[in-house]
Amino acid sequence: MASKSASGAAKRKIKKQREESVKRMPKIDTYFKQHHEETEEQDIDNPGILLNKIKTVSNSVSEPIATSSIDTINTKNVEPNIFNSLICKRFPTDKVHFKEPLSYQENRFIISQGPCQPKGPFPTDTTSNLSFRGHRETDLSKNKGNFLSIITLISKYDPILENLLSMPAGKGTANYLSNTIQNEIITLLASTILEQIILSINRSPFFSVIMDTTQDISKIDQLSQVIRYVSVISDSDGNPKTLQINESFIGFVEIVDQSSAGLEESIINCITKNNLNLSKLRGQGYDGAANMSGVYSGVQARLKSKQKLATYIHCVSHNLNLVLNDAMNSSTEVKTFFGLVEKIYTFFSNSIKRWQLLLSSESSDISITLKRLCTTRWSSRYDSLLAIRHRYVDILKCLSQIILRSKNKDEIFEANYLKVHMEDFQFIFSVIFIGKILETVNVVSKALQSPKQELSTAVSLLNSALIKLQEYRSQYSDFFEIAVEIAKKWGVPQKFQEKRTRRVKRFYDEILQDYCFTSAE
Repeated sequence: MASKSASGAAKRKIKKQREESVKRMPKIDTYFKQHHEETEEQDIDNPGILLNKIKTVSNSVSEPIATSSIDTINTKNVEPNIFNSLICKRFPTDKVHFKEPLSYQENRFIISQGPCQPKGPFPTDTTSNLSFRGHRETDLSKNKGNFLSIITLISKYDPILENLLSMPAGKGTANYLSNTIQNEIITLLASTILEQIILSINRSPFFSVIMDTTQDISKIDQLSQVIRYVSVISDSDGNPKTLQINESFIGFVEIVDQSSAGLEESIINCITKNNLNLSKLRGQGYDGAANMSGVYSGVQARLKSKQKLATYIHCVSHNLNLVLNDAMNSSTEVKTFFGLVEKIYTFFSNSIKRWQLLLSSESSDISITLKRLCTTRWSSRYDSLLAIRHRYVDILKCLSQIILRSKNKDEIFEANYLKVHMEDFQFIFSVIFIGKILETVNVVSKALQSPKQELSTAVSLLNSALIKLQEYRSQYSDFFEIAVEIAKKWGVPQKFQEKRTRRVKRFYDEILQDYCFTSAE
C-alpha cells in the first residue's frame, strides 16, 4: 500500500526543526575558542617550555602585542617577544613551533598568519588546467580532486584546519567542503573573472567579436564567444604609453537555431547580457559559411545594418587552411600519398607490441614519434611528415622484422604492403617536397593565430609565404638531392617509376592529341 504523504502541518514542523538545527550548527570561530578557558599560569623558569609552547606567563604584562594583524587577542596573558620572534621566521605557523593542545592566543596567531590569510602576490598562470573537483570524493577515494587534496595537505601544517577536518561528519557538523560548496566557489570565481574581463572591455575604445560554433561530446551545438579589444597601457604618471591587444573568452552558449537570424540573436544577446556597448563594435570574425558571411542575409550583414562600422573579416588562418585543403585535394597523387601516411600510423598505433618495437629501434631521433593526420588543419600535417622523414629507416626495419617473425598472415600482408610502397622513390620525394610546403604554411598559420597579431603583419606574412612557395618551383634539384640521401640509407633506387602509357582511342577527325607523361618526375 502506498505511503501517505505528509500533511502541511507536518511539513512546516520539519522545516522549523531544520532551521533550528542550522542555527545550532557551530561556527568556525568556536574552534579558536575551545582552549580559551584552559589557559593557566605555567612555570616560566624552564626555558624549554617557552621554546616548545607559547603559554601565558603573567598577568602583569599590560603592553599590547606589536602586530596589527593579530586582532582581538587578550594581551594580558601573552608573551609579545615570542610572537615577534615567530613572525620573523619564514614559516611562522609551522607545527614545530607549537605543542598540542593549542591555546586561544596560539589559535588566533595561526589564523592571522597562516594559510587562511595568505600574502600575495599570487600566480596568474592558468595553463595547468587542473580539475577542481574529483570523480569520487569519499574517504576511500584515492583521487578526491585538487581542491580536497590541497586542503588535506594544508591541514598537515595547520592545526586549526586539521581540527576542522577531524570532526566526525553528521548532523550539526559543517565543514564547508561538500560538492555544493565547491561548485559555488567555482561559480563565484568564474563570475569575478568575467566581471574583470567585462570591465576591461568597457574601458577600451572599441572591440570586435570572434564567434564560431562547435559540437561538444554530447552532440550539442555551442557558440564560442571571444571578444578582441584594445587596452591603453599608461605609465606611472597616468600618461598613455602603449596599446595592448587582448582576446578574452567569455563563455559558451547553446545554439538551437543555426540560421543567420538565430545566430544574430545569440550574438546580440551575448553583447547586451554582458553590458557591452554595441556602438563600440568595430569588427566581426567568422568562418566562410553562407549563414555567417552572406552579404545580404548573413550574420555579418545583419550586424552591419545595426552597426555600420562593424567590418566583417573572414578568419585569415581558416582561409589559408581552406586554400591548402583545396590545393592538396585537387591532386590524386597527393591524396594517395596521405592515405599511405595514415595507414603507416594506424598500423603501428593499433598494436602496443608494434609501437614498442618502433620505439625500441636504435635511432638518434627517438624522441620523434609518428603523428596522426589532422583532418581539419592541413598545415599541422607537417609534424606527421617530419616524423616519417627522420624515422624512415626505423620504420622499414620494423616492417621487415614483422614480415620475418610474425605468424599473423594479415599482419604480414599489411606490413609487406607498407614496405613496398615506402621503398618507392616517389614516396620519399613526396615526403621531402610536400613537407617543405607544409612547413612554410604551418609557420604562417601559427603566426596568424596569435592574439597579438595585426592585420598589416598578417598581409606581410602571407606575401612572404607566397614568395617562398614560388621559389620552390626552381629548387627541384635541391629536393631531389635530399631525397637521394635518404634513399641511399635503405638502398632504394634513386629514380621514379615509369608509368605505362595509356592509349586512348582516336577518331578520324582529331588533329591534336594530349601529351601524357610517362615518368612521375
